[in-house]
Amino acid sequence: MEGLTRQPVLSCHLHSFKDIGKDLLDPAHGELRELFRRFAVPSRLSALARDLGRSLGRDVEQCRRHVADWLAGEDDALRLPDGKTGLAVVRAMSQWVLDYPQDGTDAGFPFDRPLLDLYRRCLRALRASESLLRKPHDNTGAHAALERLHRILEPARSELPFQRPARTLERRARLHDELRAALRLRPTSPAAFAAPADAKTQRLELRDVEQAVAAFTRALAKRRPERGSAQDERQAIDLVLAHLERHGPSLWGHVIDLPPKLGRGIRLVERTNVILEAFWHEIKHGERRRSGRKNLADDFELLPPEAVLARNLTRADYVAVVCGSLDDLPRAFADLDAAERSRSLPASLRAAASRAAQGGEILSCSLPKLDRKLVRTDAMKDRIAAEVRSRAPRWDAHRRGAQGTR
Repeated sequence: MEGLTRQPVLSCHLHSFKDIGKDLLDPAHGELRELFRRFAVPSRLSALARDLGRSLGRDVEQCRRHVADWLAGEDDALRLPDGKTGLAVVRAMSQWVLDYPQDGTDAGFPFDRPLLDLYRRCLRALRASESLLRKPHDNTGAHAALERLHRILEPARSELPFQRPARTLERRARLHDELRAALRLRPTSPAAFAAPADAKTQRLELRDVEQAVAAFTRALAKRRPERGSAQDERQAIDLVLAHLERHGPSLWGHVIDLPPKLGRGIRLVERTNVILEAFWHEIKHGERRRSGRKNLADDFELLPPEAVLARNLTRADYVAVVCGSLDDLPRAFADLDAAERSRSLPASLRAAASRAAQGGEILSCSLPKLDRKLVRTDAMKDRIAAEVRSRAPRWDAHRRGAQGTR
């Protein structure tokens, strides 16, 4: 074993952060989800918006303009407008609550907590509806619709099961955001995670992130309550500390020193898998544009793994190693199978035979295309039916005999 160097096992900072977030936030977030389903808040809001839209009929466009004018009013004591505009105001309020995903960053859970955003919007719309209900009004139809909106939203405030997970989620979300700040995880766009051109700058950033996480870990250990009523805070801190202790060694080591035979120097490994995942997304997007199909299971099943390497032909250093220049690329491909061209076996069958000799083809799904052709034949159906007819009596007799001996 002398002379061998142990390669570091590295964890993606983004996926580690998401793993902590799911363990930290998912119980309370899931509880909120079940509560919203039990009280049917989103579905009832959608029904209210649809009903009011039907009531507006062809006047909906004009009512939108009137609602915009009503919202732009400077009077703090605004009342429900008269006529259909009042219905349009209530409709707009219900639609605003349903638009709660807009409060997120489109980064997904646990970076965003959509049901906590829905809970907050419910409380805000509830208070706004109560304010309008207390003011004098002449529009009985709009007032009745506003009371309906109030009844839909009221459980979010009056029911204790809503308040407990919401408070827990808010506390734990703040803790999760502190960890995100320590890890320096910026918005999840490919450009934001691109490696800096200066290796020295990236190395300093890695060192800074490691020191920030270490300081955050020490701060958590100090502020952890040993006893008292802060049980949830204690459990949340223990969960984060356990994750950092378990995965901490694999979060660092992205600066790899090269051995002398490779020219010394360093190589920097990316902190996240975002660039790789963005590359995979780009491949799928390109294949959809080429084929026009949404489901790419069959396309990628037939696509050879080596096809991904074709992207390397955009790099001059890769081209220089493979074939010298792009002008010599056809010759390099022709030389690959020059020794086998004299064989009479077609190229497709030669490839299949080669895969079989190496241990069979690599199956990328549970029911490949060739297997589908086999299992869907009439012969296969007839064979199954025949086996059922021949085996059923014997199996029943065996079961009766077995039960009689018990």
